[in-house]
Amino acid sequence: MAAGVAAACVAGAATTTQAAADVAPPCKITDFTTSLGPVQAGAGQRYSTLDFTAYGGRTCVLSDDLTNFQFLGAQGRPLPTDADAPGSSTSITIAPGVVGHLDLHWTVVGGTPFVPVSLIFTMPADDGTNAAPWTGGPVNGTGRIDVGPLHA
Repeated sequence: MAAGVAAACVAGAATTTQAAADVAPPCKITDFTTSLGPVQAGAGQRYSTLDFTAYGGRTCVLSDDLTNFQFLGAQGRPLPTDADAPGSSTSITIAPGVVGHLDLHWTVVGGTPFVPVSLIFTMPADDGTNAAPWTGGPVNGTGRIDVGPLHA
């Protein structure tokens, strides 16, 4: 019986979260800060997250349908970028102080690797561009990066 009560509580929490997502407005660039999470490395592969930390006083819905990913070098110079976003859209609700994570994967193998200064992107709910400082080290010469999915 306790397991049934626990399952009902979990189901209720999921419904509450979904209800909050249904009423919260889409996130805008000004609703969060962006940074690169810790990098995991092995055999030329790199894994990290693009971390979105909500601030201000607003709860909003963050969606992983971010577009126009671009690596930048010194003085904002565009670098080769080949970003592959997830095929399906995922959304999470973030409140001030809550962090959402977008998975990133890249390699340092192939071409002449380069080290970006930042990774920029745009959001469908906002015309602004956000730049995350790039602390992930080298990227392969094509700038290939796999993006997503989004999770809390």
